[in-house]
Amino acid sequence: MNRQYTAIGGLAIIVVVLNHSILFGIEYGEANGVYLQHSELIYGIISAIGFFAVPSFLFISGAFIAYAAKSKKTISKKFVINNLKRLLQPYLFWAIIFYIMVYFTRDWQYSILGYIKNLIVGFPYQFVPLIVLYYALSPILIKIGRKYPKSLITLIAGYQLLLLIILEPSLIGRLSLPAQLNVFVPPVFGTTMAEWGVFFPLGMVLSMHNQAVKPFLQKYKRVFIGITLLLFAFMLLYLTNIISSNWPRYLAPVVFVFVLPVINRNSIPGVRHLERVGKNSYSVYLMHLIILELLLVCIQTFFPGLLAYPLLLFPILFIAGVGAPVFFKERIKRSRLPKVYQNLF
Repeated sequence: MNRQYTAIGGLAIIVVVLNHSILFGIEYGEANGVYLQHSELIYGIISAIGFFAVPSFLFISGAFIAYAAKSKKTISKKFVINNLKRLLQPYLFWAIIFYIMVYFTRDWQYSILGYIKNLIVGFPYQFVPLIVLYYALSPILIKIGRKYPKSLITLIAGYQLLLLIILEPSLIGRLSLPAQLNVFVPPVFGTTMAEWGVFFPLGMVLSMHNQAVKPFLQKYKRVFIGITLLLFAFMLLYLTNIISSNWPRYLAPVVFVFVLPVINRNSIPGVRHLERVGKNSYSVYLMHLIILELLLVCIQTFFPGLLAYPLLLFPILFIAGVGAPVFFKERIKRSRLPKVYQNLF
């Protein structure tokens, strides 16, 4: 697998934590009567950057599956089961911790069926069910992707486009779709498939056929970067209500991931630090919401004046959101608790 992917994964999770640090900081500030100037614009810009994060995660995960298969025709059932356990066990643990926490901090209460539904659909960790689905289907996807890569990507991209139009009809303006098309929206995975469906198989296919596609990607690297920047600019125009089309939000990450395979690892600033975060990205993803919430509750209780100083508050939240999970995971890893380590992370 391309060496730069670990660092890119680290950068992606950093963007996610930054996004949530600003959102949570603004929320708690407003709850305490602190209203920041231009808060919507600030968060809108960070959110626009954040739209690239989950697609990058899924793309890299697909590349990992391709790397695991290598010259084999497919991957083993044992490999799939082991990796599903590695995804689901920590997800269930930290999701339950999150539900307990917000019960006390935000008074979010659900019925037993409500909590089960939340776990199934991935609240608040939205992309986990989708990546679990793709891992479960990976033996089949590997076989199809090896023989019919273009057909596989075209089929999944077309299905994603259909779901996107069904779930967000404003994308096609005043045109209306037959209500019967809702039958194509699957339970649990409908929304996430509509937003991110193509990225995992795209990462898998491009990695399996790396030698064939890399010269093309390298040749048009600057074109992909230029189109990504242009679409990002349109995303900002949409977020500031200058234009009404939301298509750039969905198109920009698709173009962007074609740049990932041809990024030079040595050109990434702070690559070793990013790789350290990247190796712990799943732990950071699962733990950072809990850390941000608990830290803000403490700040609200003991240092409420800090909420009025975003230039100080946001960095504190961000550093804690990234640093604490990495520190905690690495300490557990060095301890004599391997079973606990496996279950938590």
